[in-house]
Amino acid sequence: MISNNKKSPYTKLRILVAIPTALVLLLLFSFTSLKDHIAVLNTSTSNLKNFSVPDLNANKIALIEKKLKPVATKPTPTEETEKPLLVVEQNPEFQGGYDAMLKFLHDQLQYPTSAQESGIKGTVFVQFVVSKTGNISNVKILRGIGGGCDEEAINVVKQMPKWIPGRQNGQAVPVMFQIPIKFQLQMN
Repeated sequence: MISNNKKSPYTKLRILVAIPTALVLLLLFSFTSLKDHIAVLNTSTSNLKNFSVPDLNANKIALIEKKLKPVATKPTPTEETEKPLLVVEQNPEFQGGYDAMLKFLHDQLQYPTSAQESGIKGTVFVQFVVSKTGNISNVKILRGIGGGCDEEAINVVKQMPKWIPGRQNGQAVPVMFQIPIKFQLQMN
């Protein structure tokens, strides 16, 4: 036996109209009427003499001040708060290039006497940030050799003049940079 469940084409339309109508009616009847609130107000204030209406603007301001919380604004990125990148399209460069940087390091670097007397030699790896303006900051030792060489490497890097900043998408960005500084004893 085959059952034929033909529904009227208007059945779906009735359902689509009935659901929103039911929701609207539910919302309307869930709230008490304004007349009830006015009646309560009239009965509660009927015994008061010299009843005056308070300044609504002052109450609104006080209510707004209570409800408002300070909005945490996102700080504008500064050179110190902006996170440095490790890989960029164009790396930062010492003014004058790599050879100029080697000359600067050679001229400024003082081999610590305590390291010379102790025979300490090797390579100090220094990490620093080249800001978007080319300034050097956040200088630290990745791998040191001791004997005052680490401190001397930090001092020399901090003395470096401004670099040409690194670029990403055509914009100057802060970049994390690392250089090796070799301390080698001279044979007399």
